[in-house]
Amino acid sequence: MENKHNELLGYLVYDAQRSISRSLEVTLKPYDITPGQWNLINQLDRTGGLSQKELAQITKKEQATITRYLDTLERKDLVVRTRHKTDRRSHVVQGPRAY
Repeated sequence: MENKHNELLGYLVYDAQRSISRSLEVTLKPYDITPGQWNLINQLDRTGGLSQKELAQITKKEQATITRYLDTLERKDLVVRTRHKTDRRSHVVQGPRAY
């Protein structure tokens, strides 16, 4: 019996997604940025600044993952975290254009 799973729509969508992801990884490699990090920078560029919680919600990532991404991006001087003006427990994250 012939295996036709690679002709199913779900497989084709999965295969296309893998190709796009790989292409993005290759494109970002010279900049030493991962697709996840790029996603945060992109969101910050579009919005001007967000809390870490808002970034987690928008990107559908765990807050711990967002914190790791931001730690790395902050070391590379690509983002800045500052205390929220009214909520001392929160930080506002801004991308490179904002500062």
